[in-house]
Amino acid sequence: YAVKEAEANKDGYVTTSTGKKGTVPKNDTATANFTNTKNVTPTDPTNPDEPKDDTPQTGDNSNLLLWAVLLGLSGLGMTTVLILGKKEKYKPKHSK
Repeated sequence: YAVKEAEANKDGYVTTSTGKKGTVPKNDTATANFTNTKNVTPTDPTNPDEPKDDTPQTGDNSNLLLWAVLLGLSGLGMTTVLILGKKEKYKPKHSK
């Protein structure tokens, strides 16, 4: 048998192969492997310490400190209501 990669060594790729020719014994199988690789050298950024400005905007421009303060105030208000409610519950109704 002979196997050929139809698009071998095109567009800057290098094709390597194993088992592309041979004889297959009766009731047996054969394997042919083709590997296409392309050597590309990545380019270094001109200023790697400078942050890129291409981050997508999430649309969340809220002030986190404001929400944290509001959460704290609402918790304080609920605690105050619970404490004052318990005091009035145990206060005698007809005390002089």
